[in-house]
Amino acid sequence: MRAWLSLSVAFVGGVVQSDALAQGAATRVAGVRSGLPSADVQELFHLSLVDDWAAAQRTGEITDSTRDVSLAEEGYIHCSFANQVAATAARFYGDLDTVVLLRIDPALVTSPIVVEDLVGSGVDFPHVYGPIPLAAVIDAQVAVPDRLAC
Repeated sequence: MRAWLSLSVAFVGGVVQSDALAQGAATRVAGVRSGLPSADVQELFHLSLVDDWAAAQRTGEITDSTRDVSLAEEGYIHCSFANQVAATAARFYGDLDTVVLLRIDPALVTSPIVVEDLVGSGVDFPHVYGPIPLAAVIDAQVAVPDRLAC
């Protein structure tokens, strides 16, 4: 069961639809570096704390990397693909009552996106090496971390 509360956010046209994502469709993104054979990147998801999302709405860009760590500190913003969100939320945010799940159109991200395995786990995650403009956020939902599913 999903626990969602919708936040107001500007919706951007020309976005990969969730049914296309489920069929494995991807959005082509220029300048994406990837350990994968192609430079196709699916929709991205980023988990933010409620206060970090409020700050992003004030400044016009996302600069939180992960829980209590900024882009300036980490050097990139941690993101996930749809099939990685639930595990990431449970592992890093499971003790919180709420987080904000951001769905991001990679075609609207102006910073480099790199799909890579930085910890040697055998699993590639997308990382954004710079701020994410608010215009790239196509959906924002307040959610309970241990009940997340995309």
